[in-house]
Amino acid sequence: MSKAGLKALKEAKSKQQNSLDKLLGDIQICSTIGNWVTNWSKQIGQTDCIIRAV
Repeated sequence: MSKAGLKALKEAKSKQQNSLDKLLGDIQICSTIGNWVTNWSKQIGQTDCIIRAV
């Protein structure tokens, strides 16, 4: 493979890793918010409504 090809491959790989990291970060934020909403809704006794709404 040419040097340019290798460089392009490395760049694509690091971009992919960055978007994967971002996705994992987003999933973590979503689950944190989900846990918070679940805990909050349990306190007011409306867990079912919120789970159905999601």
